[in-house]
Amino acid sequence: MANKPIAMSNLKTLIRLHIESASKSKISRSTGLSRNTVKTYLQKLESLPLSPADFLALQEHDFYQLLQQTLASRFF
Repeated sequence: MANKPIAMSNLKTLIRLHIESASKSKISRSTGLSRNTVKTYLQKLESLPLSPADFLALQEHDFYQLLQQTLASRFF
């Protein structure tokens, strides 16, 4: 479904695989997201103030709150 936010578990998996240098195709297969969605989330992630590893270290509530504050967009 278009413009539907992805589950937090998928987002964390996407970030973890990105840190491990997985390709967009591999991330797509592992999360069930389209390659374009993976690409979009990775682009948004690069614009955030913390590194991907720092995001994974956050508690889920803090992780979600920071995403909401930083990216008031339809992707998060």
